[in-house]
Amino acid sequence: MIWGLRANKFNLYKEPTDDEIVFYKELEEIQAMAAKAQGGNPQVSTSTSILPPPTPSHF
Repeated sequence: MIWGLRANKFNLYKEPTDDEIVFYKELEEIQAMAAKAQGGNPQVSTSTSILPPPTPSHF
């Protein structure tokens, strides 16, 4: 019998814990406040977000 490779593929992705999510959101808020205090753009771009990527849905 031939087994599909996708089912046996090793994946390093790990769901972030609630504590990690809170930590990264607070860190982004601090970065936004620091940028605003320096006269920069207070909005943190989603392309530079430090939050972990979402769970891949194609598996």
